[in-house]
Amino acid sequence: MKLKILTIALFVLFSATSITAQTSADLQTKYGKSLEAYEVRPNVLMTVEYTKNGEILEAVIETRHTHKKSENNSYSVTAVSVLSPILVAEIIEEIAPASERGRRLNQITFYSSCNSIATEKYENVEILWSYKCGEVVKGSSELYAVQVRWRKRL
Repeated sequence: MKLKILTIALFVLFSATSITAQTSADLQTKYGKSLEAYEVRPNVLMTVEYTKNGEILEAVIETRHTHKKSENNSYSVTAVSVLSPILVAEIIEEIAPASERGRRLNQITFYSSCNSIATEKYENVEILWSYKCGEVVKGSSELYAVQVRWRKRL
């Protein structure tokens, strides 16, 4: 009888602890350092990594892939959404103005099948533009992510 009560008590205790919500500390213990994300424009996210001194080291700009529907609180998922190059250029100018990037050193584009990465290297910043081929217009490319990395910060 005591063994049966002990077994039930352990089961209840285990069940209760396994359904508690994970905290930020729990996730950092499990996965490591967290990143910060900002919604810089509607449905456009910028994920930022900082140096030890608190300066931006890297920023990744991409579209939000989940969208909450207000009418029924459900979510929809978009696998790949495209970005407007003009909009991204505005965001880059806000976080890494031309005056801070320094002199432009070179620009290289790497093509692999239907995808490409264009790299702009400046004295202080490197910008990677990631494209995938567009399905609608043959030969077109769609911008889906941009990485801005400060070269001299650690």
